[in-house]
Amino acid sequence: NATAVMLLSAFLTLDYGPAQAMAAMPLLLLMVGGFMVLGSFLRIAGMTQYISRAVVVGYITAAAFLIIVNQLKNVCGLHVPRAGTFAESLVNLIMGLPGTHWDSLLIAGITLAVYLPLRRWAPFLPGVALALVASAVLTMFLGRFGVEADLLSAISVESWPLTLPTFSGFEFNELANAALAVAFLSLLESSSIAKTLAAQAGDRVDLNQQMLSMGAANFACAFGSGMAVSGSLTRSMLNYRSGAQTPVASIFSGLLLILGLLFLGPLIAYIPRPALAVLVITVGVSLIDREKILVMLRTSRGDAAVFLVTFIGGLILPLDTAIYLGAGTSIGLFLRKAAKPNLKEIAFDDRGNVRESPADLKGKSRPAVSIVHVEGDLFFASSDVFLDQMRHLAAHPDARIIILRLRNARHLDATVALAIMDLARFAQSVPPLLW
Repeated sequence: NATAVMLLSAFLTLDYGPAQAMAAMPLLLLMVGGFMVLGSFLRIAGMTQYISRAVVVGYITAAAFLIIVNQLKNVCGLHVPRAGTFAESLVNLIMGLPGTHWDSLLIAGITLAVYLPLRRWAPFLPGVALALVASAVLTMFLGRFGVEADLLSAISVESWPLTLPTFSGFEFNELANAALAVAFLSLLESSSIAKTLAAQAGDRVDLNQQMLSMGAANFACAFGSGMAVSGSLTRSMLNYRSGAQTPVASIFSGLLLILGLLFLGPLIAYIPRPALAVLVITVGVSLIDREKILVMLRTSRGDAAVFLVTFIGGLILPLDTAIYLGAGTSIGLFLRKAAKPNLKEIAFDDRGNVRESPADLKGKSRPAVSIVHVEGDLFFASSDVFLDQMRHLAAHPDARIIILRLRNARHLDATVALAIMDLARFAQSVPPLLW
């Protein structure tokens, strides 16, 4: 769902019509597969650990709102201009409401009246399929009384031709950003799902191998009239809870799906578009996970900031831009935390006992001899903070001997080495300090 909405938003932003989007899809999928295969060989899947889960939650929530507002126009039978963002789509929907087609609204309401009781009291039944069948039958019956609604197009084997991506420098430049965003989102989404299921099953997951497999699948879809490939939390969880032991379960699932489409595909032409739209809206509503949103807003300010930046960005900007914005905010907050090394001071009190406490390097009084113990990441991003705090200590008139202990400092680089050299020269210029 998330990658499908990402593609929808990208094509709407580029002002591609349905025919132009279908023509551009093979090239876009080829680019997505290329980005994923390249990323797997460069082993960049590990970067997902630096991106907060709040990015995915914020993106999916914004995508859900875009799904809902885009399907509401089908529920109301409106033909309003397409838009690439939630804000623009909402404005177009509101301006088109006076032209609501009441027959479409009636069919959507009947479908919802059939589906909701099934979902609540008979969850073991295929509620979506039964609701669509009921709406198709009722639409045929109501057609005798002049009730009409737009219908879907039939699906047949002829509609699945092998496709060859058409290479064009103009299209490549336009689609590169969208392809990179889809690859990035697929990596975030699938890695989150894989880690969740691996933790439950007690297995280990190789995210780079998974990224390679998704890249290969996108290559195949580029030549088979397919959609972008990503992970599905719903399908993966259902597969796991159904007792699947090996990947062969997914192969059987795919074969059954193909058989179903071969025999039932032509019947899709009897399904009213408003009926499908109202069921898609229920899916969009289910994507708004209030529990996860409350966790993001209440756990820490950083998580809340990342969620709100991604969510609000997804409402007013294209979704590919929003996910970059959220990922950048998440990485920026991580670097901000990592850029503050943990300094502890080990000093002697008046009785000669050793004490350890967080280093108050700007305090008014200081012991003559102190040991500064540095823990955590100490690299280029934290070198300025470290050097500034140590200079305050070196310049204190009570300080006589300073011992810098870096045993538990990690990721020291050339910038930190130069900072220590600058600190040593500064300390020697402030007599009578011993270094």
